[in-house]
Parts: sequence; C-alpha cells; structure tokens
Amino acid sequence: MDGDEAPEAAATVKEAPKRLADALGFSFSPCGLLFPYYIGVWKALCETGLIAPDTPVSGSSGGCLLAVFNACEIDPDDVMRVNREIQERLLAKPQDKILGEVVKGAMQGLLPDNVHTTVSKRVGIAITRLWPIPWGILVEDFVSKEDVVDVMVASTYMPAMSGPNWGCRTRHGLAADGLLSKFFPSVPKACRSHVKITIKVSAAPKEARPWFTGKADISPDLRSREHRYPKKKYYYLAMNPFNLDIIDDLMSDGYKDAMVWVQRFLHAHRQQN
Repeated sequence: MDGDEAPEAAATVKEAPKRLADALGFSFSPCGLLFPYYIGVWKALCETGLIAPDTPVSGSSGGCLLAVFNACEIDPDDVMRVNREIQERLLAKPQDKILGEVVKGAMQGLLPDNVHTTVSKRVGIAITRLWPIPWGILVEDFVSKEDVVDVMVASTYMPAMSGPNWGCRTRHGLAADGLLSKFFPSVPKACRSHVKITIKVSAAPKEARPWFTGKADISPDLRSREHRYPKKKYYYLAMNPFNLDIIDDLMSDGYKDAMVWVQRFLHAHRQQN
C-alpha cells in the first residue's frame, strides 16, 4: 500500500560505515507472493551499503529467494522481471497448483551454474523435513545448482497449495515450506562468530504474522495502520496471484520502510558512538 507517509524517508540517508555493515546479518521471513516487498527492501539496503553479496543472509520460504539473489548479485531489475512472469503464469491459471513448478523453472533460468559454490556457508535456507517427523533444518552447504534449486523450491512449497504433493524431494529428504518450522532462520553457522546483529525482515505487519514470531526490524509496522493494508488483505496477497500494478506498490513500500529503518538504525549507532 503505497501511502504518502514515510516519516523519515529516503533521500537524506547516507551510506553506512563499512565496519558497521560487516557486523550485520539478515533473516528474511516467509512472504508468499508479497515477495516484491523484499525487492524494495533489498534495493534500499544495497544503496545504503548495509547489505552486500558477502553479507550472511538466511531466508525461509519466499525469504530464501532474496538470500540467494543477493549472494549471486542478481540484478534487481531481472528479479522484478521474473517476479512479473511468475505472477502472469499464476494469473493465467489461478485454480491450478503450479507455484512449485513455476518457481523451479524460474530459478533454473535465473541462477548461474556455480550458484552452489557462491551460496555455500554464506546463505542459509530453512526447510521443513517431513520424514520421519516434521523437523526444521537450515541448509547452508550445497553440492550443485540442482541441489540449491531443489532446496529453494522445497522452502517455498506449501503442501496442498504449491503443487499436488505433500512436499519436494531434496538431498535432505522429503521437505516443504520453511514457514512450517523456522520463521526467522539464523544466519549460517560459518558466519555467526562475526555477525553481531541479525536484522529480521518481514513483508507482513505483526497482526498478520504468527503470534510467536516476535518483532521484525524491517516490516510494514514502520508505517501506521492507516498507511498499510488490512490484515486480511496481506493474507490474500500472500496466497493469491494479484494485479501486476500491486507489484510496484509492494516494492515501493519495502523500499520506503527499509529507508525509515536505515535512518533510525544509523542515528542510534551514531548516538552510541
């Protein structure tokens, strides 16, 4: 919801000190089809120097896509193009359960062949292993492009919604959406010694998130309720294909919210130092 209120927004925000940026990690929560919000957040963080390709980033469900794109230095414009193509395919067959299939094809076309070496130990992808009992795991080591794509598809695969099956086959067993077990996944183990602060990002406000997930640092909560969608609208947009104009609105909201957070975060850092 592209409201005019962005209390401390964007243009005056300066680039962050590198030492501060190097101490950060990011955790992107599940987002469903609200993913354009994350593209906007990502663009703001890149512009202000708070995220870079070597920044430790973990993601669950739709959040894992952003984590991989960032590490691989995929152009945000290409990500937006692919996101539009995914929406168009879903809009063309709104009753069909094809999200898993569509995401897999898009990732195979967008990601480089060496993606597995790029993201290993730098990116964490949360999945829910379904057998023998449902259990959340964070995958951070990958052996091939196919392995990365399989895990990404599993992390975004909601049973009975994304396809006809209960889950997806991965190197780690039958698995499904990270939403079922890890909402804000930790950064990869290899990075935890130097990550001093993990910034949590959500595309939904607190009233549209599970009660047990706690606070997000960057989210629509940075705007007042009258300047964001009602809770039911967030649910609907997360689970159903929507008009392509909304993609731009969501991306703009993510950008503005992230810039508000950046300004507050840098101000607090200056006050402490």
